[in-house]
Amino acid sequence: MNVVIRTTIALLLLSVAVAPAVAQVTTATFYGTVTDSSQAVLPGASISMTHEGTAVVTTKVSDEKGEFAFTFLPPGPYTLKIELPGFKTYVNSGFELGAAQSVRRSFSLEVGGVAEQVTVTSEAPLVNTVASDQRLSYSKLQITELPLANRDFTGLLASNTGMSYSGTNIRMNGMGGAGTRITVDGTEATAFSEGSGTSMFGNFNKIGLVGLDAIGEIQTTKGIISAEYAGTLSGNVNVITKAGTNEWHGSMFENYTGAALNARNQTAATKPPFTFNQFGGSIGGPIFKNKTFIFGAYEGYRQGGQDILQGMVPTPRLRSAMIAAVPAYQTYLDYVFPLPNQPYNPSASVALFVGPKPHRYGENHVDVRGDTLLFGNNNLSVSYSRSRPSEYTFQLLDPTHRNGKQDRINASYVMGHPSWTSESRFGYNYASWLRIDDLVMQRDPGNSTEAILAGRRIPTIEGLNFFAPDGEVQFMGGATYTAEHKISKIIGTHALKFGGIFATRGTGRYTYINPETTYASDADLVANVPSRFHVGFGQNPFSLYLPEWGLFLQDDWRATPKLTLNFGLRYDWYGNVVIHPEDPKNGPAVINTFAGILDSNRFIYGPLRPENDPVNPDHLNLGPRFGFAYNPDGQEKNVIPGGFGVMFAPRNNSVFASAIGTSLTIPYDRVFSATEAKTYGFKYPTYLEQTKATVVAENKVSMGYMFDPNYYAPYTMNMSLSVQRAITGSMMFETAFVGNRGVKFPMLRWYNQIDRITGLRPNQDLPFESHYYDSMQQTFYASWQSSLRKRFSRNLSFNLHHTWGKGLAYVGGNAAGWFSGDISRTAIQDFNNVKINRSPVSGDINQTVSGDWVYQLPALTNFNSALRQVLGGWQFSGILRAQTGAAFDITQLSPGGPTSRPDILDIKHMYLDDYRATGQYLNVAAFAKVPVGAVSKVPVRPGNAAFMVGRGPGLWNVDFAVGKSFAVRENVRFETRVDMFNAPNHTNYGNPTGSIDSPNFGRITTTRGARTIQIHGRLSF
Repeated sequence: MNVVIRTTIALLLLSVAVAPAVAQVTTATFYGTVTDSSQAVLPGASISMTHEGTAVVTTKVSDEKGEFAFTFLPPGPYTLKIELPGFKTYVNSGFELGAAQSVRRSFSLEVGGVAEQVTVTSEAPLVNTVASDQRLSYSKLQITELPLANRDFTGLLASNTGMSYSGTNIRMNGMGGAGTRITVDGTEATAFSEGSGTSMFGNFNKIGLVGLDAIGEIQTTKGIISAEYAGTLSGNVNVITKAGTNEWHGSMFENYTGAALNARNQTAATKPPFTFNQFGGSIGGPIFKNKTFIFGAYEGYRQGGQDILQGMVPTPRLRSAMIAAVPAYQTYLDYVFPLPNQPYNPSASVALFVGPKPHRYGENHVDVRGDTLLFGNNNLSVSYSRSRPSEYTFQLLDPTHRNGKQDRINASYVMGHPSWTSESRFGYNYASWLRIDDLVMQRDPGNSTEAILAGRRIPTIEGLNFFAPDGEVQFMGGATYTAEHKISKIIGTHALKFGGIFATRGTGRYTYINPETTYASDADLVANVPSRFHVGFGQNPFSLYLPEWGLFLQDDWRATPKLTLNFGLRYDWYGNVVIHPEDPKNGPAVINTFAGILDSNRFIYGPLRPENDPVNPDHLNLGPRFGFAYNPDGQEKNVIPGGFGVMFAPRNNSVFASAIGTSLTIPYDRVFSATEAKTYGFKYPTYLEQTKATVVAENKVSMGYMFDPNYYAPYTMNMSLSVQRAITGSMMFETAFVGNRGVKFPMLRWYNQIDRITGLRPNQDLPFESHYYDSMQQTFYASWQSSLRKRFSRNLSFNLHHTWGKGLAYVGGNAAGWFSGDISRTAIQDFNNVKINRSPVSGDINQTVSGDWVYQLPALTNFNSALRQVLGGWQFSGILRAQTGAAFDITQLSPGGPTSRPDILDIKHMYLDDYRATGQYLNVAAFAKVPVGAVSKVPVRPGNAAFMVGRGPGLWNVDFAVGKSFAVRENVRFETRVDMFNAPNHTNYGNPTGSIDSPNFGRITTTRGARTIQIHGRLSF
């Protein structure tokens, strides 16, 4: 034991000196014990693992206890060979290992000569006897044969227990999307520089990170994970790119869908035109056989057609009254608002428009990977991805353009030795997007000459439940650099891993927007009396990054032949934000903030902090992790794993990026109340340059975001206990309790908003309001998760999962800024009454059943050639998901004032049972508006409705595919497949309108889509 301790300390100190990144696991670990037929251990046996695709051989020698371990093995099929003089050689072929998989096996050698062989074919055990994490690997069969819309692999992820997918966010075990780390080949790969996900901000790219032809494996790891995982609160989604092998292989494909194939959307009277073409190919093979390999893939798509848009717009009556009273309204009204085309009361103020508008999408995506052996069997692997998506859509009548860019580079180097192995890895990930609304180009028709950039862009008109399109130019983007080094060492029954990490998480922005003028009523709108005036002063171009580094130590100790204990410890250091203006000629970019709030009733602030130093650094974050795997029968049939672990994640960079302004008096944006707008004479149209001149002349401190100085990194305490049972050699069942508690999560509230009665701010000496961040939010999640899995055998594979779960938080439960989603900036009605706001986390769903299957008809080898070609080998696959309803919010308009919700009068009868026939989901009589103040023009008190109090309709969906592969000639095949999404064309209703002020309050006006059909053709060799 002293040797273990001394060696551990020495190697941990060594890891400090090595190049330290967000350590994620891309390789497999294989432990074994060699014995004779009497179960006596056999030291000195030579064990080799030969990768069947590349013929690369890795060799180890069993120690004095007969133990051996292979670490950092690339995923794939292997041939295992064990040799020892006096015993027959043992050979096991087709032994498949996946990324992040840890396997333990025992091998018994028979007495005989080395020249004699015992050859078997077997697969890795289904149960995990080594660790307590929840690991699910999506095989090549699932990736290539299951129906995936637009060939996007993220369609697979929601089939796992405790997981859901929405927009840019992939949620695991009740955590918001920022709690899930997204990696490709083990390094950072998020498509959004201020979040964590496979989609860019706005969710407009249809190829998630890696083209489908370039994916070798997808692996999710969650629960009590090894200490080598960094920067995650709930788990990791890791995509392993495909590598070249000793045989040249390639493919070409075309994927098509169009309006003629699809069913009419349930909310539309007709089918709008639509065409989607996706195309690409791949090629891979050896540059030098058994040594150097290459693989590359291209994928692109072009989509054109129309979307069905809907939104509340002014009625002709209100429109005419507005223009008669204020002629300047007409420019904005004509540019963004169509006339309503759904039935409405002629005396109403707003009504519904539903209609088609054109769209265009396109993308070009490239993936390349090279692998080579250096200095013996040391392996160098380099991969690169490049993506350029674009989008052209409409907000009612207002066109919007989005363009994205992502470049990712990964390099890893693995060195092997009979008793130790090391891996070094470097990652670079740049992701950006640019959004331009045509509205932002519309200038004052009476005077288009601007003294400052965007100084006379026409203001928007908001309030009264208008669907008011934005006018904005916004760029977000930056690079994340990561580096890491890990070493593994086997000492007796201890499998040690240790290493260091370093990362800088970058982003950047520039922004300018149209001013927004909000009105509380028809009368105020006609009289041009704003209840709120919001002006964005914009952000000059800047970049920023957050530095971090850390260390980890992991010991997987085989305490007995039946019990493995996992001990881990992480240390993470998180530095403060570092800000760089892109070009001083474009103006400054700074964060100014007071040191928190000393009196939250009068909003008296702490002293002014130094510029660009909004919070204290976070230097001490220790995350212990403990797990166990108990194998009571010792036969790899039954396992009881469990454990507890603390996981930290860095502070999200979007929180700081949103806070950057120009100076101490010119923040990113400024909100003026009704009283302030009247004092300054702000009414429609008031332009940016007028407002800025007023604020400059005022010469008062005016800031946007404010921070508690002790705004620290969030962490979770995770726990699990499960039972795994191998039912047959290809089928297993698992059931588990999984829970966590989140601590020091970002709490987002508005500070210094107007008093609900007087309409005045508590602090009138510093009359500004914005967002306040501290670390008060806590989250809670408890679930029971069960799975029945069968890997492919006898022409069938399937996975069936069930999750019962419940998550609670205060503002959504995400560890990020509101730009990243899954966190609400409108949740808190009362700044000083937070805990009453405890409510479901974003995406909370109580019950989910999900699964997938692949079945292949027999090849009919006994039939003649024609029948075999026509009838044999057809493949049927599908993905199933059924769930209870998601939580949604019920709100009341509060233009210019604090967040407001109505009162619930009858919570037992707030839902109507006949909504499928009537479309009315909520019982309007079960709710009442809070009275509105005569002076403040906002609700006079918070409503009693809790945040996210509603539960929408449940859903069930089946995606189905049928296809067949035909032999064209030797080694050349053509595959055709038809994918049907929502194959039964079942109507799954969306959530109802949640605003009590809307004419459609409580009514369902959307569905989750009708059946779409995708036709796929692929030629491979």
